[in-house]
Amino acid sequence: MSANTQPSMRLSLQRLSAFMLLMVPVLAAYFWVKPVPAPVFLTPTAQVSNDAVWQESRFDQPEVRSVHASFVVNLPDNTQGVFWFGGSREGHRDVQIYRALMQDGQMISAPQAVLSASMLADLSSRYIKKLGNPVLSFVNDTLYLWVVNVSVGGWATARVDLLASEDLGANFGYLKSLRMSPFFNQSTLVKTRPVPMSQGLLLPAYFEMNRMDPVMIYFDADMAIRSSHTLAMDAIQPVVVVDSDQTANVFARPNDQGFIQNGQFQLDSAAWQGANLADMSNASSDLSIVRLSATNLLMAHNPAPDRSLLLLSLSQDNGATWQRVKVIEQTSGERFSYPSMLLDEGGFVHLSYTNKRKFISYIRFSIASLNLAAVLP
Repeated sequence: MSANTQPSMRLSLQRLSAFMLLMVPVLAAYFWVKPVPAPVFLTPTAQVSNDAVWQESRFDQPEVRSVHASFVVNLPDNTQGVFWFGGSREGHRDVQIYRALMQDGQMISAPQAVLSASMLADLSSRYIKKLGNPVLSFVNDTLYLWVVNVSVGGWATARVDLLASEDLGANFGYLKSLRMSPFFNQSTLVKTRPVPMSQGLLLPAYFEMNRMDPVMIYFDADMAIRSSHTLAMDAIQPVVVVDSDQTANVFARPNDQGFIQNGQFQLDSAAWQGANLADMSNASSDLSIVRLSATNLLMAHNPAPDRSLLLLSLSQDNGATWQRVKVIEQTSGERFSYPSMLLDEGGFVHLSYTNKRKFISYIRFSIASLNLAAVLP
């Protein structure tokens, strides 16, 4: 290299360095994105009603031999949608998702089929053998439906698809399939209520293949999955109840015939404080919990080993201890299971559940009707 080329090369490198230094703040300004505030759980604002109300009804479908896994969701104008699956038997190809609409405890739209396996197959462009649990949430004028479905095998190989409706569930459009599991996207199920958040929602789900653990799935406001956290809990069908300190209190169905499992985590840290057994037996069945106040929780659950007993129990210390307050159903040899419960904007509780697999029972009631004067201060 000649002596004349060395100064020229040095000058070029100096100019390049100066240019890069000038570009640093420009590039930083271009790529810098304002941090998004961490999402927080939204707490219920409804106050429980003081009116003594107890209304019972059921959805009779003589043409449907077996029904199960109902889910009640709040809709606009203080109406409720009740969804469930029904067909010849659980897991049969003719099983469909049904919907009924309620207002003030009265049916305003009779049961109708809104989704079948063949309909979901057409929407998703893949083979669907059977449908299972429906889970719903009404967010920003849209009703979202997560539905368990199977293409090959049994429930352990299930996956979950997300659909949306703009007409309160009469018709659904397809959004996507949740991709959560390493097993060829198999073994993901849902059953319990999503938890509303400041930006999106938290969907409790669970695995049933190889491991049987809850998984918490965080969806942003656009219904895109942003994170998921598996909880080492050895339980399924987790129910999430948010405490005042933003801790998610998790209650889940045990995989054996033991006690309801309970643990806590916080979304921002994904810290799991470890599962522990609450002193509440549950017959290997689903449960449902609503918050009544800062400290009071109401649970619908099955303490009998054969699901012949469906109870309401009350906790006055955020779930640490429970007291039985109401027998909903009790008949030896029969099965009453899979309760779904919520509090509406008027302060009334709505409860739906499977009654003998023959029909879905529905109750609208107030806390005042439970005669808890001896329990509550």
